[in-house]
Amino acid sequence: MTGEKKKQELFSTMYEEHYLRIKNYIGGMVRDSYLAEDLTQDTFVKAYNHYEALEKKESPKNWLYTIAYHITIDYIRKVKPIIPYDSDFILMNLKDHHPDPSVIMEKRETSEELQTVLHKLKPAYRNVIVLRKLHERTIKETCDELEWSESKVKSTLHRAIPLLEQELRKELVV
Repeated sequence: MTGEKKKQELFSTMYEEHYLRIKNYIGGMVRDSYLAEDLTQDTFVKAYNHYEALEKKESPKNWLYTIAYHITIDYIRKVKPIIPYDSDFILMNLKDHHPDPSVIMEKRETSEELQTVLHKLKPAYRNVIVLRKLHERTIKETCDELEWSESKVKSTLHRAIPLLEQELRKELVV
């Protein structure tokens, strides 16, 4: 079997295993099934074109989710206008002992600063925050989409929120 044929067979298997999950993940971010299909297709095209990079990765699923996330965020940045933060609102909420990042995110979810801050987080933290806080997915839905246990979703979110708050504070101070 030639290298290209082997690549096609392995990729075909990966596509069949992960297509629906990736489409649902993107659909949760864009809330449009036709657009989700297009962006999912773009994800798999990019993955196929950079398949060699997968050999260095441990998990094809996480690799695909990362590609899907970046393609979707790039699309959102191009289409949606960037709305600056209402810094007084954010500072007021950050003064609380446990501010709710979802309130901040809902207020200015498409802002460039938020995208910058989210991008600074590890992909696992980014994904769980996007699903649970931005798209208000249930823990069960998040578990299904990320193929994680309930305890992993809860603990990852518990770790991610303070890091998000910390990065938001840094971004606002600069």
